[in-house]
Amino acid sequence: TNYHELSDWNFSPRLTLSLPLAEKWRLEAGTGTFFQYINQHENIQLNELGLNTPIWLLSDPLTGNIQQAHKYLLGMDYNNASWTVEVDAYYTKTNGLHTLTPLLNSTVQQNLNDFFSGSGKSYGLDILVQYNHRNYHSWISYSNSNVLYLFPDIQPDFFRAPDHHQYNLSFLQQVKWKNWRFFLNYQWKSGLYYSEPTRLNQFYDDDGSFYYLYEYSKLNQDQFPNYSRLDLGVRFLPQISTHSRCEIACT
Repeated sequence: TNYHELSDWNFSPRLTLSLPLAEKWRLEAGTGTFFQYINQHENIQLNELGLNTPIWLLSDPLTGNIQQAHKYLLGMDYNNASWTVEVDAYYTKTNGLHTLTPLLNSTVQQNLNDFFSGSGKSYGLDILVQYNHRNYHSWISYSNSNVLYLFPDIQPDFFRAPDHHQYNLSFLQQVKWKNWRFFLNYQWKSGLYYSEPTRLNQFYDDDGSFYYLYEYSKLNQDQFPNYSRLDLGVRFLPQISTHSRCEIACT
């Protein structure tokens, strides 16, 4: 690929392997290098309302801040008339991450408006078991994932990403009867990580106004409580005419 603002070509090799092991079983493997020229700046800390305003920027020809990812995947699938089982393990190494963040530890003496460059890695295991039979549908999924950032000018070692849910379990049951649909959906996630400030510093501008700056010894070391949610619902889909249908739902 070639980004018109830069003169260099980027080689992006990709390899995919699909190998039948036995009847209905298949081994999947893949790897590849990917480049991205429109990058989203990572927000290490959300604001006090928990809202995130993404910042997207084109890669700068002067710095060449192109985001590059190396991805590896290994998995196994099983499929028959009623059952589907998928197990996937993955690893991704990403370079060219950037952030504009107020989270600085005491060893960093830089302007608050500076952009910081870093890298990241993610790895984990995803499992899906799905069952379909006539009017009954069910699936359960489990994920064990890790998303880590490294911004040496902010913190010298890896720390967890703010959207890092290490464990995720989902469960769905759905039954169809005539014009009725009944479903149950349950989700459980381990808590997100956050940064606990260790000190509050007060600074004064030249005009005498002051502002506060939190100081952090470590980023995203503390964890919120786990999250769980249960949804129960019913849908009614009566046939009004040959070409129209009505839907009434309650959750």
